[in-house]
Amino acid sequence: MDHKPIRVLIWGGGLYFNRMLPYLHERKKNREIRIVGVVDKYEPADGTIGGYPYVAPSDVPAQDYDYLRIMTAKYRAEIVREYLSMPGSDADKIIGNVFPEISIEQHFEIAESRPTIFSTSCWAGFIYHNLGIECTSPFKDLWLYDTDYMRFLQDPKGYMAEDPVPVRMQKALTEFDKTLYPVIRLGDISLNCNHSDSMEEAISDWIRRREKINWDNVLVQMNTTNPKIEKEFNRLDIPYRRLCFVPYPTNEPYSFYLAPNKHPFDLSAWIDQVNATAFPYKNPFDMYSLFFGEPKVNPCYDPAR
Repeated sequence: MDHKPIRVLIWGGGLYFNRMLPYLHERKKNREIRIVGVVDKYEPADGTIGGYPYVAPSDVPAQDYDYLRIMTAKYRAEIVREYLSMPGSDADKIIGNVFPEISIEQHFEIAESRPTIFSTSCWAGFIYHNLGIECTSPFKDLWLYDTDYMRFLQDPKGYMAEDPVPVRMQKALTEFDKTLYPVIRLGDISLNCNHSDSMEEAISDWIRRREKINWDNVLVQMNTTNPKIEKEFNRLDIPYRRLCFVPYPTNEPYSFYLAPNKHPFDLSAWIDQVNATAFPYKNPFDMYSLFFGEPKVNPCYDPAR
């Protein structure tokens, strides 16, 4: 039986769209997708963007499509708000960024599996954001020390049963950032909620997201500069998929050597590198394989892109 292409409406005809054109052409050639049109606020003279029909934002409700793919990170939130205000809009039709190494069907399979990601930094939040899938983890918009994280991983369900307790408003770690952020505690571990504006918001977000955890599909990610902690992480007796980024060569089975870009070593810059691996082309592993089967090298990996 002939495969029926998925009808995709793209919103955003800028730089990221142009970078992804080879991917889009390949998916179209393979009859995986049919691009209905490209939405942008600027109408081109010839009525096309990248060879596909131009669609004005006001004409989106009249389009016949299966999914809306937003191809801009900078204006994503703004576009989502505008789209959801339109008649006939459907939040379930919005899908995330293009990871060129996976098919749309694999993308949907990841979304439908509702993965929960535990993470020491913003990595989990970036994965959810870039895939455009439901966040089923309280480890979003916060960070914690690797020593606290290792304690958490010894008994994650026990810690999740703890009520978060307010500790203090903490000054940001950088000398140029004068803002304060809330720190909360779960038992004997601290959570630095550096993207929350208030203690009430931090506690409310943690409790709300905690209720969404899918214990049947957990990915545990961490980054550390400590070989001792790396070794302990790799030897943890846990039933979850796991991945650890380190800034030095390693032979540990669940670790990945992410070579630092800056010399001498700059921890903050390296953590930015770690978080960047949650973005298309910069993810060293095939995104689908992180959640299903054994992690595989991403053939599209290009950290310099």
